[in-house]
This record gives sequence, structure tokens and C-alpha cells, in this order.
Amino acid sequence: MGAPEHGADRDAFNAIAARFCFRDRLTAERLDAMLRRAGFARTRPVDYRPILRAQQAHAALHDALRLGSSTRFGLVAEKD
Repeated sequence: MGAPEHGADRDAFNAIAARFCFRDRLTAERLDAMLRRAGFARTRPVDYRPILRAQQAHAALHDALRLGSSTRFGLVAEKD
């Protein structure tokens, strides 16, 4: 159950979290737009699955499950 939440704590948390760049989750589309605004002319997605499989192969079961359940992606960007 825990202690009741205080409104002041929630307000402080929300004020801090509002400053986080990726508080609403980073997506490949959002990162692509950010990279293009930063001057990267070409971006392309890459298959992240081989990296994920390698990480899972050497992880404890609970970490392997966590890795598989999170959203991950790869993106390559090139600047002229």
C-alpha cells in the first residue's frame, strides 16, 4: 500500500518530468526528425534484432525478458 501521495510531491515530480526531453518516449520517427533538424541529410532504420539477441544470450533470464519487452530501434544518420 505505502504512504499516501502528497500533492506537493506530485507537482514537483511533474515540473521536473516536464523538462525531460524524452518523457513521452523516444521513437524512431521523433529521432529522425531531430537528426534532420540537426543537419543530417540521410537517415535509415537498421535491424536491431541481432544486437538484441546477442544481449539476451549473455543476460540473466530476468534481464533477457526485460530486454525483449522494451521498445528498441536502430537508426543510422549521415551528414554531408
